[in-house]
Amino acid sequence: MVPELETVKGADRRAREHFTYRPDPISLDSAGGITADQWRSHHDDVLAGRGWSGDCDDLGSTALMLACLAGVAPGRLYRARVKSPDNPPGSDFDHFIGLYHAPDDSWHTLGDTYSPSIPLGHSGHELHSVANVAEGLHAWYKAQNT
Repeated sequence: MVPELETVKGADRRAREHFTYRPDPISLDSAGGITADQWRSHHDDVLAGRGWSGDCDDLGSTALMLACLAGVAPGRLYRARVKSPDNPPGSDFDHFIGLYHAPDDSWHTLGDTYSPSIPLGHSGHELHSVANVAEGLHAWYKAQNT
């Protein structure tokens, strides 16, 4: 049996195979406000061997979905809004990553445009808020950076 962390790292590698980073286009809604970011999984493209492009939330969402499809329990996976290492002090979150909470209580990134899957403590990111994949997109919790 493959340890679950290896399954997570495999999902991360697979998500990156034909990925090209491309920021979301800025568009305005009918009231002149900026439209919401589109968080999409491109797992169907990955599974079909097609190239795809997106931004940090697309890569993170894709890696999380691939981990779920590979058998990782959604309760062990999280969406995370983070402050990246190059975000100025005092600013809000500016980046999205996936997280895996291992049975040994360690945390690992996945679907991070900054690096392949690594221990969260080595990423340089500061957690802002997290949402457990099993709970959906609307249950965000303020993160404890310990």
